[in-house]
Amino acid sequence: MTIIRVPRLLFVVLWLPLLAACASAGFNDLQTPYVQLSNITPGENMTFFEQRYDVALRIQNPNNVALPVAGLNYRVVLNDREFARGVSRDQTLILALGEEIVHVTVTSNPLDWLKQIDRLQSNPDLKPSYEVDGVLFLSGAAGRRLPFAQRGTFIPGS
Repeated sequence: MTIIRVPRLLFVVLWLPLLAACASAGFNDLQTPYVQLSNITPGENMTFFEQRYDVALRIQNPNNVALPVAGLNYRVVLNDREFARGVSRDQTLILALGEEIVHVTVTSNPLDWLKQIDRLQSNPDLKPSYEVDGVLFLSGAAGRRLPFAQRGTFIPGS
C-alpha cells in the first residue's frame, strides 16, 4: 500500500476557503438594523446653494453578532419629500444586540428646507414625519451590504 503525502501548502490552500466560509457564516443570516433619525442640527460652511446638517442616526443591531460598520450611504426624507443625502466612511462597531448613535453629515439646498417650512405652516395639523434609508457597509470578512429603511414621526419635546 502506498501512502500519498499532501504537501502542507496544498493542504492550507485547499482548506482556507472553507475556513473563511465558516468564519463569515454568522453574517449570512443578518437581520436588517433599525436606523432612526435622532437629531438634525445645522452644520458649518453653509452657502447660498448648499446647506450642510449634522444628522444623528441611532443604529440598533438586532443580531447576536457585532456589526463592523465601514461606512454608510443614506438619504433623509422629511414629510414625504427628499430633504438630503450623504455618505460616510466613518467606521464603528455596533455590538451584538446593541446600539450606537452615529453622526453623519447630509447636504441639502436651501429651497428644500424652505419648502418644508412652508408645508408645515400651511398644514398646522400635519405631524412631521421622516424616513431614513440607505445601506450599511460592513468591513472585514463580512464584506456585506445591509440595506435599511425606517419611517417615524417627530414628537415635539422629545
